[in-house]
Amino acid sequence: MTSFGLKYPSQLLFIPLIFFLLVPSVTFAQLDNRCFTESECIADRKLNGVAGTPVTDSEARAGFYKEPDAISVCGKEKTVNGKTEALGFCLPVGQTVTAISFGGKSQFANIGSFIQYMYRYGILAASILAVVMIIVAGLQWTMSGGNTATIDSAKKRISGALVGLFLAVISYTILNTINPFLVNFRLPQVWMVRNVSFPISTCNQVETGKRVGFYRIQGEEKGTSTDEKKQAFSQTTFSVDPARADCGQVYFIESSAAEICHGVFCEQTNFACVQPDLKQKSICMKAALTGNIEAGPNFGDPNEVIDNNLNLVALCENGHTRLVGGGIDAQTTKDGRGQFYLFPREPVSSLCSGDGGLLGYYLVAEVNDTRGAFGIAIAGSDDWHAIGRDPQNTNLCNVNLSKWVRESLSLPVDCGDDAQDSSCSCEGIADTLEGNTTYMAKLKTDLQKYLFTQEELQRGTQCNIHLDRSSFPALDESVVEESCDE
Repeated sequence: MTSFGLKYPSQLLFIPLIFFLLVPSVTFAQLDNRCFTESECIADRKLNGVAGTPVTDSEARAGFYKEPDAISVCGKEKTVNGKTEALGFCLPVGQTVTAISFGGKSQFANIGSFIQYMYRYGILAASILAVVMIIVAGLQWTMSGGNTATIDSAKKRISGALVGLFLAVISYTILNTINPFLVNFRLPQVWMVRNVSFPISTCNQVETGKRVGFYRIQGEEKGTSTDEKKQAFSQTTFSVDPARADCGQVYFIESSAAEICHGVFCEQTNFACVQPDLKQKSICMKAALTGNIEAGPNFGDPNEVIDNNLNLVALCENGHTRLVGGGIDAQTTKDGRGQFYLFPREPVSSLCSGDGGLLGYYLVAEVNDTRGAFGIAIAGSDDWHAIGRDPQNTNLCNVNLSKWVRESLSLPVDCGDDAQDSSCSCEGIADTLEGNTTYMAKLKTDLQKYLFTQEELQRGTQCNIHLDRSSFPALDESVVEESCDE
């Protein structure tokens, strides 16, 4: 007996190919930003209107699309906190409604859907007409009384009806065989999409009104595959206040495309969330201010982003700066893959008592000047930079505060590689603001958003430092040598 596998090895290659072509792809509703619940679609359409015109509830509801193609992507329904709602796509404008009903249908998603339906409706009408013609011809034949002319006329009518029906059906079949889209028109469709924000790293940054639901323990691999994540999200109950999402746990964000966030809440006062071992979950440690340290390219060893010293500096209402006690050293994480820092005690609140009061605190760090460009480490004197936090993500410290101050006042600032003046270093703040009441009055409100408050440090605050060379360049050590420790 001839072995098929040996005689026709090439044919076997088509078996898995055909299998994967025929097996339908599976998508997940909450990973597709076109998917809305009916209430979300109605709310968005009412908020934005249709073509700039306000809409009623019924008009807004008319834009919710839950036909089979939407169900295949989104699923049929979704349950959130015990309430089950239909899922589907959401139209930015209404569906087309015809004045005349065709076979009981008068609402169409678009002109392509209308033409496709009319094509099929025409085949149905032709079939009914052909049957009627055959019945009429049959009656004509029966009642002919043997009249040859009448019988021939009936035969022609029957044959004409059959030929017409055959042509109508076979033309559809031929076109569908050549290319299904010749008869199943699918014009480009524009759907509304969910608002997509930048990824949120910590849960306390989740927008007001949304809840989060527990997903997994930070550092665990279980449940991180795509299928496991889909399953977990579909079963999540969103009942946790984002501001109280526990440190070391990962949460799903309500009404999102399965977005996640990390909890940073610590129950005890003067404790803050930090990850001293990148292979383990974050933990609450006694601290006024703490966080992990990371950097972009050209910073060399990730364990030496901040070389040694890290200071906390108070900025007073009159622009004077005051060093908060002694500095601390950045610490290497236990797994040896990064750094973190920890200020154990809150500063005294009277540092600026003679300077108009306290405006807030910021960080000053000794940033390593060793760069890894082209794989070559180039040693230089370390650079001192002022670091403020991101007002859009208060758990992230990534702002060169001197650069921000100078740019906000439309003053020149040199933040290029090997900068030749101190405007981009930590000196830029004191040089610009100290004693300048005009500048301080102009910047005060916005500047506070980049600083830590006394209350935050008393409670315990996390701020992860992220540095990149575009904001924290290597400075020319022959020009900039100050550590800003006064």
